[in-house]
Amino acid sequence: MSWVTSIPHHFLELSDSISGDKDFYQDIIEPLGHRTKENNDLFDVEYGKVVNKFNMKFINEFCNEDGAINWKELVENNSGTISDYIENY
Repeated sequence: MSWVTSIPHHFLELSDSISGDKDFYQDIIEPLGHRTKENNDLFDVEYGKVVNKFNMKFINEFCNEDGAINWKELVENNSGTISDYIENY
């Protein structure tokens, strides 16, 4: 047995000695996988909302009526001082 195959084997033996259950890690992996998927799905939904808000704000502030970027406005906004920024909001 090579070290690549013996490390997982020794890990499972260690988990058996700690938990008293030789299948402990195998039993918890599947539920953790489902839980992770649920959290990933929730994250994707919330992330999408933030991206949409950012895009909407960008479009409203830095795009022309036809949807083209108003580069003059964008550069002016990003080149101003902090007090200019605060005065505009």
